[in-house]
Amino acid sequence: MQKLLISLIAATGVMLAGCGITSWPGVYKIDVQQGQPITQTLVDRLHPGMTRQQVSFVMGTPLLADPFHANRWDYVYTYQPGGGKREERRITVLFEADKLVRVEGDLQPSGKPQARTGPKETSVEVTGEPPPKSLLEKVKGAIGLGESDAPGEPERPIPSPGRPQSR
Repeated sequence: MQKLLISLIAATGVMLAGCGITSWPGVYKIDVQQGQPITQTLVDRLHPGMTRQQVSFVMGTPLLADPFHANRWDYVYTYQPGGGKREERRITVLFEADKLVRVEGDLQPSGKPQARTGPKETSVEVTGEPPPKSLLEKVKGAIGLGESDAPGEPERPIPSPGRPQSR
């Protein structure tokens, strides 16, 4: 009788654990994120007159591109932190003649001009010894296929775009 009772309690515990009861302390629930993240910064980059390609570059591929409404793209983003309240953001982008005319939804462009952020120029001057050769370079050098180590005319640096080159 005791064995039957212990087996019944163990089986009940296993079934309850498999049912997904998550109110017990120590149970971990993952964050669930679906769709393209929609932020105010992204929406502020949108302005009337942009092409479909430009909008797609800024916002990403739309979640919904309805073949019956080809001039409307819908973006939906949901985020639910583990055990928390679900957040949802929706944006609808409308086109006329393949140009952006209107943005509707939870976030609107602020109208403030956005500073364009692009790659910044950086230059690094390397001095000292060259890096050690890889195994492949050593093998190529041993069989005569690698670059020669003979002194010759030094290589000229490649000029950076937009900077005058000094001679």
